[in-house]
Amino acid sequence: MPSGDEPPSPTPASGERFGEYLCQQGVITRAQLDETLKHQGLYGARLGTNLLDQGIVQLPQLSRLLSAYHGVALPPRKWLMQPQRAAINRASRSAVETIRFVPLQLEGALLHAAVLDPRDPVVIDELRFATGCRIEPYVLPEAAMHDLLYRLWKVPIGIRPVHADASTAVPRGSDPAPDEAPGAGEPTTDSQADLTPALGTQLGAVRQLQLRSIGGQLAAHTQRETTDANRINIRDTLRPAASVPPPPFSPIADAPLPELRPLTNLAASIPPPPIPMGALEVRAPRAESPEPPTPLRIAALERELLEVNERDRLLELSLELAGLFAERAALFVLHPNYLQCHGVVDTGGVRLMHGRPIDLGEACFLTRMLEQRSGARVQTGDSLADANVLVEVPGARAGAAAVFPVTIKDRLVNLIYADAGDAPLAVTSFGALDALTRLMTLSYEYLIVRRKAGR
Repeated sequence: MPSGDEPPSPTPASGERFGEYLCQQGVITRAQLDETLKHQGLYGARLGTNLLDQGIVQLPQLSRLLSAYHGVALPPRKWLMQPQRAAINRASRSAVETIRFVPLQLEGALLHAAVLDPRDPVVIDELRFATGCRIEPYVLPEAAMHDLLYRLWKVPIGIRPVHADASTAVPRGSDPAPDEAPGAGEPTTDSQADLTPALGTQLGAVRQLQLRSIGGQLAAHTQRETTDANRINIRDTLRPAASVPPPPFSPIADAPLPELRPLTNLAASIPPPPIPMGALEVRAPRAESPEPPTPLRIAALERELLEVNERDRLLELSLELAGLFAERAALFVLHPNYLQCHGVVDTGGVRLMHGRPIDLGEACFLTRMLEQRSGARVQTGDSLADANVLVEVPGARAGAAAVFPVTIKDRLVNLIYADAGDAPLAVTSFGALDALTRLMTLSYEYLIVRRKAGR
């Protein structure tokens, strides 16, 4: 094991290169890699998490593969089950949340920690600075890492809740011998025992949060938790997109764009969103888009949207564009078994989040749009399920709204919710948002092509 003092030379560890390694080892086929990269382009997260989500690999197998790929050991199983209190105290919540690591065991000035990229010298340097210790890194899959961060620090879930119990990441019997494991002879104190992860997974915790949010008295509390989650995750999600040249080849490169022009041409005739009469407070101007919705501003956003190479940036730009034509908009991501609010935009600007999962079996105005392939006006607030969805959109009230599906090759991937406060959404705004969904489809397809070309 390399010492934490002198980290080894970094090995490229991007999702695509790890995918090539898996193909060379015969773990997955080339077709499975292509499908998983497409899945990653739609839903985000790391390649291994997407392989877990599709059932191609299991968590213990993924752990062993990552260990072999990085040339770094897995952490002892008992450390994952019961991290040492002294190690936990060496790191703050903000540090573990920003760097994404779990301190497991402390031996003098040497900290044993689980990380996602153990061969990345930048990560090791950040750990040294944050903890004041020398670092002995261990590798851990992303899904297991997020499970531990949620259990120990209640860090908001940063990926979709894939079923992953961190204690199962390391197979039984793979721990070092008792006399080889640092701290093996230390007694278990009450202060250590309270760090033992509770039964259940992070998905179970999310379901409990979902059930709590049904009570009307907890609606305001749920909104405060959502606001806190936005503030915590905004560093990871709001990253400027690099300028990416058009792909050298694409089956959709020659797709005509005249149908997208209404999004730009209609901007000049649309007044600013009205302020509801009798409002208790006057909101500040839009923080994320101080410029008025001029044709030049919208055209610049459109160009950037077609050049992004990160899914989160694609969704952020789409929300910013949607906010130019509605008083309030929200973007929901469709996962295999549920919908999840990814962000909202209103007069306070764009805020990305990870909302509670909305089961596809819930009879609400969003799930009724799953079979639609074009935008439609809807009436919200007719049921308790509708009210639970509106809780995910701060400031939204029951009444007239519109929902727009975003599809890729007839596969639904997103739903855009939009309203104009107490008034129905204007016809020109409806047309512009409908055109936005087609622009998003094109941007998704370019993103998938770039990911495949960069493999």
